[in-house]
Amino acid sequence: MEKYSSTFALVSALCFSALLGFACCENPDSIYVIGLVYCDNCHVGFPTTSSKVIEGAEVHLECSDNKGGAPTYREWKKTNSEGMYEFEVTKKVNVNSYCEIIAFESNLDDCRNIVHDDASQELKLKFTKPSPNDKRIVAFGNKRFAAPISFQPDHPLQNCAEHHSEEEHDKEEEGDPRHKHEEEHNEEGDAPQHQHEDEHEHEEAH
Repeated sequence: MEKYSSTFALVSALCFSALLGFACCENPDSIYVIGLVYCDNCHVGFPTTSSKVIEGAEVHLECSDNKGGAPTYREWKKTNSEGMYEFEVTKKVNVNSYCEIIAFESNLDDCRNIVHDDASQELKLKFTKPSPNDKRIVAFGNKRFAAPISFQPDHPLQNCAEHHSEEEHDKEEEGDPRHKHEEEHNEEGDAPQHQHEDEHEHEEAH
């Protein structure tokens, strides 16, 4: 759950920053599938502060009437300077189509390896709002924001462990409820101890 939360936080920010560019030529009778392609520099399977977007990556969208069936709809796009792609799918496509977004080819020489667990993303391309339980896609009007897909370099960056530890530290600083509870518990527990010490000193004085 945490992985998807951080993932969608990043892709949502990038998607909304690109909405103005996409909105100029919208067709109300179409569904727009929008997503992000990035380089997973740390081999962790989700975007981090070390990740970078990939411009010019080739992404395919394939749909079929039946799960695992022969594609009845194919299209490919290349990502823009922000690593974003956009597919316009008309309602001529079967509303119950099974679709896949496929990371086909990277444009970065040092980040070209396809991540097999992340190489294709199956989603039900419905023209109604997707289920809130479907973490692979977020609906906003007639737009469908897909989870990011990635490529990887041969080896993770040397400073990945450092970045990861910094991110974990930031999460704790932002307010881990358990950490806050421990601090409150310690503060509450200090009062009786100080009170006991004061009483003991008062008895010795007498």
